[in-house]
Amino acid sequence: MPEQRDEFRQSTEWRWQELSPLASRYVAQGSRLHKLLAPYLSAESNIRYCLSVEAAFARALGKQGIIPAQAVREIIRACALVTAADVDAFERTHGHQTIALVEAIRFVVNDQAKPYVHLFATSSDIQDTALALRLRDLCTDVLIPLISELTISLCALCIEHSETLQIGRTHGQHAQPITFGFSLALFVDRLGNRLERIAESVKRLHGTFSGPVGAFNSLSLFCEDATIIEHDALRELGIETETISSQIVQPEALLDLACAVVSCVGVLANLADDWRHLTRTEIDEMKIEFRGMDKGSSAMPHKNNPWVLEHVKSLWKVAHAMVSIPFSDQISEHQRDLTNSASKRFVEELFTICACAIDSASEAVRGVKVNREQMLKNLHCAGDQAYSEPVKIALALLGDPDPDYTVRELLRSGREAGDGLLEALRLSEEGRCKQAATHPVIVRLSTGNDSFIGRSQEITQAVCEKWLPVLESHLQSGAT
Repeated sequence: MPEQRDEFRQSTEWRWQELSPLASRYVAQGSRLHKLLAPYLSAESNIRYCLSVEAAFARALGKQGIIPAQAVREIIRACALVTAADVDAFERTHGHQTIALVEAIRFVVNDQAKPYVHLFATSSDIQDTALALRLRDLCTDVLIPLISELTISLCALCIEHSETLQIGRTHGQHAQPITFGFSLALFVDRLGNRLERIAESVKRLHGTFSGPVGAFNSLSLFCEDATIIEHDALRELGIETETISSQIVQPEALLDLACAVVSCVGVLANLADDWRHLTRTEIDEMKIEFRGMDKGSSAMPHKNNPWVLEHVKSLWKVAHAMVSIPFSDQISEHQRDLTNSASKRFVEELFTICACAIDSASEAVRGVKVNREQMLKNLHCAGDQAYSEPVKIALALLGDPDPDYTVRELLRSGREAGDGLLEALRLSEEGRCKQAATHPVIVRLSTGNDSFIGRSQEITQAVCEKWLPVLESHLQSGAT
């Protein structure tokens, strides 16, 4: 055991040096999530994407004859060879990441190509375009497939429990019967809508190669239509141009994407919160199974704390607080300032938090155990007071001037006599109540709660039929 402990300590020692809980706890190096996210969100990935942008810009300039073909080949070759460690070495000297990137490329190319590295480009041309590409690929390859997988799993639960009766709850109190599948279908639809919003927002992420103030000033001196070069470069990268930019891309596209991602985490937090309440001892309609060697409580071994659900809500608290960053970064003085130089780097963490929330929510879905018997028991525990609305409507249609008061009186008299609402209605001497008791709708209700779930099953089925093909399509697109 001591030998195994020492080996484990050595393999995890790096974690205790990390300053961010995202790195040390939630997306640990080598973990499944880390492997999924690192190609897009790591510092190394930023360098790699910036190099691809530099190469594309050089190729577009070469296409117009502004850079010699040999120099273009040299720059492209260098961009394939330069590493993040190379750039880091130069940044320690220059204190500027883009200059370090340029110097790392210049170090590799021959002397003839050196003058053409980063020609006509600004730092924002490179960094903004690279960020748009990274987030586009991250959402397409990772986040959208993860959300799709989770939502497909929820659809399976919807179908499985499309007939599982459950009492609806409003304001924390028993309302009217639904099915458990119906309650899940709402979250399927909300997640599907968030998924589509993310996909749409990704398409609006744009790049730029328009120079220090966005007007192609210098480039226009050497090319009759400088916008052609920008279009060529960004078309190669698979991203669209801005209609107009300053030195930086318009910030609203990133803001819209961030809001879509954070609101997706909000939907997951709402689902987790509802499920956490259903695990309460006195409700007991579901449980989340432990995974592996997890413990329920450090002090009380009998407890099965729904920590995975609470974890999702906790991550949402961080995410919705951080969404203020892209709102703040909407403002840049005149054509450019550096008030977003630090803040913009943290926007990427929103996407990491979203991935963590999806991961925890997926674990909850995999481990959920639904207690159908308890759901039915809770449904029946309040008797037939859930029928108060249809009884009220029947009385109103019969001309009762104050059906709310009548129903409240029926409930009161029923409680005093130990009867339910329908029995109190049947025994009432008041004329309209006697008529209402024989109304076909009220007679139908007397057969049981099964007849009072509205269109819960049909709506559940319609939601699943709507989203399953869309979700499968997103999964296939992400896989390719």
